[in-house]
Amino acid sequence: MNPKRFTLQTQRWIILVFVLCGVGLAWSGCGPTTLPPTETTPDTLEQEGGAEKSGSTEESTGPENVADVTEPSPEEEPTPENDTLDASGPESNEETVEQRADSEPPPESEPAPEVLAKDNPPPQDAPNAIALTWWECHTQQNQLSLSEQDFCDKHHTQAPNTVTFKIRWIFLYNKSNPTNWIQPRLKILNERFRPANITFETHSITLLKNTVLAPNGEHDNTQSFKLKDLKNEMVALLKLPANTSAQAALDTLKQRLLDNGVTASSVNSMTLNTTLNNNGFLYRTSRVWEKEINIFVAKKLLASGGKTPGGYASLPAFAPHSVTRGSILLKEAYREDALAHEVGHYFGLVHTQATQETLNLASLNASACKTYLPNGVASMKTVLQKQLGSQYSQPLGKPFLSYKAATTTWKDYYALRCAIGRLYISWINTFQKPDVNAPTTWKNFATFGEFAQHVLDGKKAYEKLFSKTVNGKTSFNCKLGSTSKVVECTYGSKTYLGTDALLKDSIAFQSGKASNLMSYLNNATSFPIRLLAKEQATMLFYHIGSPDRLSLRNYAISP
Repeated sequence: MNPKRFTLQTQRWIILVFVLCGVGLAWSGCGPTTLPPTETTPDTLEQEGGAEKSGSTEESTGPENVADVTEPSPEEEPTPENDTLDASGPESNEETVEQRADSEPPPESEPAPEVLAKDNPPPQDAPNAIALTWWECHTQQNQLSLSEQDFCDKHHTQAPNTVTFKIRWIFLYNKSNPTNWIQPRLKILNERFRPANITFETHSITLLKNTVLAPNGEHDNTQSFKLKDLKNEMVALLKLPANTSAQAALDTLKQRLLDNGVTASSVNSMTLNTTLNNNGFLYRTSRVWEKEINIFVAKKLLASGGKTPGGYASLPAFAPHSVTRGSILLKEAYREDALAHEVGHYFGLVHTQATQETLNLASLNASACKTYLPNGVASMKTVLQKQLGSQYSQPLGKPFLSYKAATTTWKDYYALRCAIGRLYISWINTFQKPDVNAPTTWKNFATFGEFAQHVLDGKKAYEKLFSKTVNGKTSFNCKLGSTSKVVECTYGSKTYLGTDALLKDSIAFQSGKASNLMSYLNNATSFPIRLLAKEQATMLFYHIGSPDRLSLRNYAISP
């Protein structure tokens, strides 16, 4: 029997069990239930705490820090977006049942690691068991029943108006009262993304105790292991019996990856002697559970060069058949809105701050985007004019790939995402100086069309927020004013307040007292609140529509 058809058939049985139990029928099948192994799916990692670096490989993916943000090339793993801040926030007092997974090497006779579902949910995903994801509709489209095809046609041929994603929390240490840590961060995440009609819920919580991946809770992505040495981690993260052998665990991992549409050559090359660094392994387990966002939490994150980022996440990739899915890694003692910042990266938003005073248009066409915009600015013009007209003035709309779209047409969507994804955000993060010596002439671009024509014709646009180095010390041109107590940005001898039109609702919010969520104007610079601009919210759906993000289940839709 085709394993994918088996999965769909199993989903129907689970719904039947759930309905029978829900109406109170006395049946021994009513009780805690989990989906069979073939129902597992992965997710993607993204990184906050510095800058990111392209060119990482499947075996060596991890947080890197360089000057600019880049996107992964088509056949590479997602590259992390780094942010390095120092903060921790208060925790709430809410308690709930934890999901635990011991990764200590258990004797063959010991029971399986304890894995309890958070809040004891009903049979896993049962209410939406037949609510196929876009990815399932696409990969199984030639095997769908009529009712399944109707569902896919209804929900996966145009962009959704509302989405709800669920999060799998994996603590790489024995965290006490994890929900006390999660709840305030989840609350902020929902507050920041709700204006974009995006909400988040907890799916489950897992504790990995004494894992070799994070001794004493310290996740060191510079270390590597053979898969045979990660037997207990495979058992715990794949939720297998404790007496499962290393080979059987690997076989299960490989089968689930194949069931989820991973390229066979990437899977078949994995053996017990395959060496992976920490993230190379975690990204693969995330690929198994791709219907939810996988977030790994450690006491400390260690990256190359001795860096200790506060968190990191991968931008949406261009290789949905890859053996990995990115995820998010967070440092435990870190400001509470870091999760929201990282989720912003996870769904395609890059940093607000620049590394130079004027917009570097070439940097927007980095890494993988060069594949889809081979002629740089000329390609960008062609793509944008096709979508928005010759003056770039038509409504953006919500471009979306139908699940029926042939993979050969995906490059057009990728090209559009590359062309507009960062340029649109640069519109609100830059301004123009008709007379560089007359600040009274400096102003925002009134429309995206005006901005696009300006910069694509080779004219300068000036960054609102950028880093500068004076006497060997790097700082930002924006800060919290010691007297004004609001955002202040200095350009030469001219200083603007966050209440000024130039900065309002892009770099500064709430009468200048809040900064942008995707900026480094954070607690270290006295800004306790960071918010998203409406233009950033608009761009989220461009990136949510990327095939590798469409493997996520939208819990806002049901059969």
